[in-house]
Amino acid sequence: LLKAKIGENVKSPFTSVMQLVLLDAIKRDKESKTGGLDGSIQYELDRLKLSNLKTTVSELKKAQAEVNKEWKSEDKLSFADILTFAGYLKTAQEFSRALNDRSTNGGGTVIATQFSNPFPIPSLGRTDASSASGKTLSSTSVSEIIDGLKAIGMSARDIAALSIGFPGSENLDEVEKELAAADQKVAGFIKSGQQSRKTVTQNAYQVNVGEAYFKLTSLVQQKTAPLAYYYPAPKFDIKKVKL
Repeated sequence: LLKAKIGENVKSPFTSVMQLVLLDAIKRDKESKTGGLDGSIQYELDRLKLSNLKTTVSELKKAQAEVNKEWKSEDKLSFADILTFAGYLKTAQEFSRALNDRSTNGGGTVIATQFSNPFPIPSLGRTDASSASGKTLSSTSVSEIIDGLKAIGMSARDIAALSIGFPGSENLDEVEKELAAADQKVAGFIKSGQQSRKTVTQNAYQVNVGEAYFKLTSLVQQKTAPLAYYYPAPKFDIKKVKL
């Protein structure tokens, strides 16, 4: 259901969704235990001069409404849940397309199906904020985002992998150039990631992104209640079975 509704409604590129996830995540304030993947980034787009992401927010909200119409649990999915899952889904799909495009004679399909790289699925159960919360970002500069990621426990390898979520990541080469110039440790992982993207399976790069994304969405999430989204299976009546 999530895959279908996000696919139908979220037409923005995966980089736009990832930018929302990343910026929402680094707003986590450990001391006050506020912010961090609670959807509050949607209330700060004008201030941060990111009005280009408003369309993506609208698409995600539409997907949320469509999912919750059919969601059988009494606990409906939050915007933060939809955002986090959409980041995972659209990036995983983009990676699969990247592998599929490795060949024009059908070989890419074999690569994508047989050698696709693992991308852990994030958990559900987040609560939405009703206004801006957590840390206040003064800008979306590369240096401030790097500092924000380090503050929540992300390593240099993680930061390099999450370059696809930095503002402007539609032009990944430029973002990676800025990242490399800003932090020497990150620069080394940027270089290895670029080398991996040139290989047939992109294994190291895609695995690093998947692990960094899962870590990001796990480190900063508030206390979640994933079991709330399960619902009882229909009772099985053996008497109605025809032998």
